[in-house]
Amino acid sequence: MENLENPYVVLLQITDAFEALHIDYVVVGSIASSIHGEYRASGDIDVVADLNFPHVEPIVSTLRDRFYVDYLKRWSERFGLVDLLERALKQSQ
Repeated sequence: MENLENPYVVLLQITDAFEALHIDYVVVGSIASSIHGEYRASGDIDVVADLNFPHVEPIVSTLRDRFYVDYLKRWSERFGLVDLLERALKQSQ
């Protein structure tokens, strides 16, 4: 069984999926600085990905069994990915 409490295991699963689907991405935030030797405690993983609408179904299908990602598909179909990001940013303010 996979250890999903280990952020590096989770990160590798996500980045492996992006790479398999040829989705460009960059790891940022505290996990990126920790990988480079500057440890910062954080409870999240920050990844910026160049997702387009055609990526939604394949990424959801790839990660569905390991993570809760169905909301991405529903929101992207309803509002589009750009609107999803804008709504997330408004809710975080």
